[in-house]
Amino acid sequence: MKSHLKGVPPGVHLRGTRRGSAQADLAAERPFAPNSFGGAARTRRRSAQADLAAERPFAPNSFGGRLAPNSFGFALPLLLLTVLSPPWLYYAQEARNYTLLTGLGVLIAYLLLRLLMTGAAHARRWLWLTAVLTAAAALYTHYFALFLLLALGIFYLLALWLRSAADWRQRLLEAGLATVAVLLLYAPWLPFLFNRYQVDASYWQGPLKIGEALRHLAIALTLGAPEMMLETTAVAWLPAWGLILAAALLGLGLLLVRAGNRRRAGLFILFLLLYLLLPVFLTLLTAWRTPKFNPRYLMLVTPAFYLLLGSGLSGLWTWRSGRGRPLAGLLLGLALLLSIQSVNNWFSDPAFAKADWRGAAHYAVSHSQDDETIILVSGHAFPVWNYYAPSRPPLRLPSFDVLDVNQVLGYDAATTLQAQVAGRSGAWLVSWQDNVVDPVGFVADQLTRAGTEMPVAAQFAQIGLRHFSLPPDAVFSAAPPLTVPSDLTFGGQVKLLGWSQPAAAGVPTSTLRLEWQALQALSADLKLAAEIVDDQGQVWGQIADRRLSVYDFPTNRWRPGAPVFAVVPLQMWVGTPPGVYDVRLRVYAEGQPASLEVLDARGVSQGAGVRLTAVQIPALVRQGLAGPPAPAAAVTLPAAQRLAPDLTLSRGWLAPAAAEPGSRLALALWWQVGEMAPAADYRLHLEWQAADGTALPGPILALASDWAPSAWPAQAQVLTLAAPSLPISATAGAWTLHLALTAADGAPAGAAAILPLTVLSSTRRFDPPPLEITIGADFDGVLRLLGANLAPRPDRPGQTWRVTLAWQALISPATDLGSFVQLWDEDGQMRSQVNLAPGDRPTRAWLPGEVAVTTYDLDLPADLAPGVYRLMTGLYDPERAGLPRLHIQPGGADVIEVDRISLSR
Repeated sequence: MKSHLKGVPPGVHLRGTRRGSAQADLAAERPFAPNSFGGAARTRRRSAQADLAAERPFAPNSFGGRLAPNSFGFALPLLLLTVLSPPWLYYAQEARNYTLLTGLGVLIAYLLLRLLMTGAAHARRWLWLTAVLTAAAALYTHYFALFLLLALGIFYLLALWLRSAADWRQRLLEAGLATVAVLLLYAPWLPFLFNRYQVDASYWQGPLKIGEALRHLAIALTLGAPEMMLETTAVAWLPAWGLILAAALLGLGLLLVRAGNRRRAGLFILFLLLYLLLPVFLTLLTAWRTPKFNPRYLMLVTPAFYLLLGSGLSGLWTWRSGRGRPLAGLLLGLALLLSIQSVNNWFSDPAFAKADWRGAAHYAVSHSQDDETIILVSGHAFPVWNYYAPSRPPLRLPSFDVLDVNQVLGYDAATTLQAQVAGRSGAWLVSWQDNVVDPVGFVADQLTRAGTEMPVAAQFAQIGLRHFSLPPDAVFSAAPPLTVPSDLTFGGQVKLLGWSQPAAAGVPTSTLRLEWQALQALSADLKLAAEIVDDQGQVWGQIADRRLSVYDFPTNRWRPGAPVFAVVPLQMWVGTPPGVYDVRLRVYAEGQPASLEVLDARGVSQGAGVRLTAVQIPALVRQGLAGPPAPAAAVTLPAAQRLAPDLTLSRGWLAPAAAEPGSRLALALWWQVGEMAPAADYRLHLEWQAADGTALPGPILALASDWAPSAWPAQAQVLTLAAPSLPISATAGAWTLHLALTAADGAPAGAAAILPLTVLSSTRRFDPPPLEITIGADFDGVLRLLGANLAPRPDRPGQTWRVTLAWQALISPATDLGSFVQLWDEDGQMRSQVNLAPGDRPTRAWLPGEVAVTTYDLDLPADLAPGVYRLMTGLYDPERAGLPRLHIQPGGADVIEVDRISLSR
């Protein structure tokens, strides 16, 4: 029986006939028949077959005829790539829904292609019904299935438009009805979807970093990183994957050129690109507005990625009768080797193991006492714990069912611990993803301060397990532990509540505990940097730029008013001797290196940083920073030299190698102790010698401040830092600095080490310049303000007023001073201020009688009203807490206060 149906060309037998030449191509009902995307093209086509193929956008062999014998084929690379796919293997063994989502996406794409190739309307009905149910299931599986459905829908419309089929209106109506059906099936979930979109708090707010997101997406979809490969390693392999992808795209282009029907070939490439790229674009666009993104959300596009690779490498394989086979085979082998490396990591390297909830739960339950509490710091992982340990329900901190990154634990956790844990003999702390809900570690800190941590003899992948023994009278306090309280604020944004120095076994550790408080909701990511200095201003270490608390808790996540602590390691130079040091601390916003101004409780400026005093370094620093790096203009010790029988100068440098008389130099020396502690308390004697034999004595220095060399441990390395001044009487020319150790009686302990340097001609001035205003005010007997030159007063607000001051040293200052110029109105309000060092060189390097001229550019406020204003100046010590000012000695010019003086004509 023959039947002619709408959309099927006459002459095609549907039923009751043996297969003939025309019916052979009716197999085009199959979306991707074997050998449909490669091989040599048939040289002849029957007219009936050609007519039938014209009605089908995806007819078999659309890139050519059947594959030639022994050809590379399309299915082989696709099969190998998918079998060894790192993300497919990883998520196939998880309870998460990403594998199901990927499978449903493939099924929808398959059904769509079948619909495009099916001519009979009644046959399409069942395909549409299946597609509708599958699409609804995909949407219920994951919200981002919508983006794949949009991509496939756009492809369907483009395919209809390019095909120009006679029944396109019917097909378009079918697609519209199917879309409505999917929406109706999903309608019950739409209110929940819109609500979650508005209130979802399972992600950190902030702008999406597109570059970072694309990098994570690339390494996740190709190598399964970071779950199956370290991110740094995966990023290093990205260029190789880029080469593979570029070759595949080239292969696709070659297929397009050789295709018998380029329209069909173009449709296939369009299908792949829409499938692959549009969901990625829409997901990132969504995350740009609502920054919730994880590369696993886009695992649904991986089928198109592997189709692109498989078909592209197939096209490269068959290029010019097999000339591309070596390159195609090599690239396919490279892709498979990289995938095998990821899979091998996952199955063999414990570092990539999944979270071991089973092991952690079994260990905690079997080793805990009945009166001990299990504390789960994760909150939303309680179903997993209850599955493995149903007999020991945990105390959930925080207690929520759906992850909320805004519910971050703080000192208020002490209230819950006091009510639920106090009186118990101990507590087991189980943590997972605690960097989200307790990034600072408040729970562990409370347990540590209230009890004693006990050893846990096992470790569990991705699960933290700690055991604490608690006394019967354990107290959990919500008050920050402050040794030194503070009321200083930084830029009006954060407050330093105080600091303390944690101790271990009664001995201070080389760390600082800082207590912070946000004064307002912060949008900036604030960071801190610090230097560790001695009372002479020598820098012995630093705190590298870091966030105020921990990396996973930037200040833009802080709650205003909630205290936050940070335990900051003091990074010292190797060889730093034990002793008392200060920490000069400053705070700045990321991307803005200028320090935030420090204000006291009255709002008075304390400068750009705060000095934390009397910080203990309890022992010789044996591991830490390599040491103060030698400046580019330094001269270094050529080789290690033994300066005493039991002490060797292993290395050292002097900077700068050329300086003027009176200049302060920087000297760094590393001492290596022998098999026994030094027998004598050596001191370092410096002597300057000119090329003509002239010798000038230098200072005698302690090697390590108050730490006597006889107390140094054997084989230790000890660092000496000093800042000797080049004698003012040194003449220009070549000089050497001789370093010798002397015993208690002053006798040399051995030979001297020699460092060369060049003395330059002096540029210091000792005569005052011409001055319009003579003042002559002495500040604490250290510096004298000789006078001032004032530029004409600006005629409009918002301009700059230039003020020039002449200072003279009465003695060589012990510290590097700072100076200020201020503008005050008639109501006693300061309207503008500028701070500068009084001179081109630090005041500590000034010589008695030396004169320095400094120019200050004072910016006048734009809203400055006409009136009478006064200029005032003064000096302060920027290295001391509170920036104390120098006082003006009686008998000077117009003294408004004891620490500032008026500049008047």
